[in-house]
Amino acid sequence: MTERCAGRRQQPTFERQNRILSTIKNIKVTHGILEGTPMRPSSLLGAAGTAVVLAAVLTTNTANAAPELPTDGRTLVLPAAPSDAGSRFGAAASPSVSPYAPSKHYGAGTVIDCPKGSLCTHVWDNSSGSYEVFFLDTCTRYWLANWEDRGGYFNNQTGDRATATYYGRNGEKLTDVPVGSKGAYNWSPVWSIRNCY
Repeated sequence: MTERCAGRRQQPTFERQNRILSTIKNIKVTHGILEGTPMRPSSLLGAAGTAVVLAAVLTTNTANAAPELPTDGRTLVLPAAPSDAGSRFGAAASPSVSPYAPSKHYGAGTVIDCPKGSLCTHVWDNSSGSYEVFFLDTCTRYWLANWEDRGGYFNNQTGDRATATYYGRNGEKLTDVPVGSKGAYNWSPVWSIRNCY
């Protein structure tokens, strides 16, 4: 049976999983499985039936253990850490933007809510061993520092002037990012971002 809260499935708690595992252990001990004593056919059938029911509960909860993503289209899932992240940890300064934009660090695999009206960008931060997510809300051109390699974006801005543009070292336009688009991106060639016009 799946626990429900406001229509969303919840992950089974560690306490509940431990209770289930403890129950399985007690069944094994009670029916002689761990003690090595022979079992009567009725005990064997009872233990098998209980094990099937508990296995169904465990597999149902395991299958539902991943959190359901909101369906409002505002989420962004951060990718796995770069394969060489451990060797680069602490090797550089944190990524930054100028002018200032709010940012926050998150671990790989984290589900991020990108607020309506934002261009959300994420870049691997070697100094912290996590992703730094920038929320570019003010319509301006942002200059990037220490943005290297992998990352990504979600353009959750609104309006007909909200197409973002990425620029290279000499100010050349690299790409346009239309409203509603999201994806992975190699930030190494990007020197600035204009989030809207």
